[in-house]
Amino acid sequence: MTALRNYTRAIRATKGTALLGYRLQHVRPLSTASSKTINVAGQDISVPTGIFINNEFRKAIGGTTFGVENPVTGKEILQIEEGKEADVNEAVKTARATFRNGEWSSSDPVYRADLLRKVAELMERDKEQPIALEMLDTGKTYQQASTLDFPGSVGTLKYYAGYADKVHELTSLNIPKTFAFTKREPIGVCGQIIPWNFPLLMFTWKIAPALITGNTVVMKSAEATPLIALKMCELIQKAGFPAGVMNHVQGFGKTVGNPIASHMDVDKVAFTGSTATERAILKSSAASNLKKVTLELGGKSPDYERALRVTGALHAGTTWVNMYNFVHWSIPFGGYKESGLGPECGEAVLGYYTETKVVYFNMGFPAPASPRGLI
Repeated sequence: MTALRNYTRAIRATKGTALLGYRLQHVRPLSTASSKTINVAGQDISVPTGIFINNEFRKAIGGTTFGVENPVTGKEILQIEEGKEADVNEAVKTARATFRNGEWSSSDPVYRADLLRKVAELMERDKEQPIALEMLDTGKTYQQASTLDFPGSVGTLKYYAGYADKVHELTSLNIPKTFAFTKREPIGVCGQIIPWNFPLLMFTWKIAPALITGNTVVMKSAEATPLIALKMCELIQKAGFPAGVMNHVQGFGKTVGNPIASHMDVDKVAFTGSTATERAILKSSAASNLKKVTLELGGKSPDYERALRVTGALHAGTTWVNMYNFVHWSIPFGGYKESGLGPECGEAVLGYYTETKVVYFNMGFPAPASPRGLI
């Protein structure tokens, strides 16, 4: 691994905006699955192709791969490992074991914040690489990827890193001779399913609040745009996250998304996508272990001339006045009526990644004796 890190550091990126010309070459293996270098407009970018489990990029258990296409040309960029239910099971098993051992879930919140900031620093150090991958994955322009997707993603990581030691609990002395307090604890293993249109931004929107509150993650990126998610997993590995905290299984909805949504050992699913898939996820949650669900289906903005006067009366999760489709990591987005269940972004989302535990202390209250065997 040391040799690989030295090799990776030796790759020097040059700036470029055109994405129609690229070439592939095999490089040293990263764990058990190969990594490939994509040359994008003169810029060499190493992209893992494996399924990311336990801080390793692995070959798919089923031994199959699938092609990722350039949306501009329709030509295949490269083949990556195709995850299926067996890979999801392995990822969830790893995430559960990591959550239970407490190395992450019980760690100092400032430690978790430092690692999130480290990922942001790695992104900024080689910023042209994630920008180029976002363009290649989605067909976006340099202007959009560099001024919206990239800074929004870096800002999201830094924003939630700042909340690490600010997820506060409550205390109460209101009941005579009793002291009570609440604890906000991580939920556990969080399944996360993101769409194709904002793969980098959605990746950070999902992982940042989940990880900063001590959860472990099993993510599925969209099969059409998995490259930036794979690169982000590589940065998470380089940043020094404990093995098993972040896991990523690329593949298709029926063979990866469904197993995540219906898995009995996944405690929560966060999804961004269509209303039809939202309903299927809700059914899977109810039919499995009643896992918690947050669903983000987009903001809605009715077009009214006198919007300032009527915004208070509009039943919409997000409205814009003299602008459209602007979002910021510090402001909640979605989670209202057909915008879904539970918002993305802002402080509010932290409550969807924690459970509230209440602890009572008897300080002279004449409580009845405890049943035998109980404390």
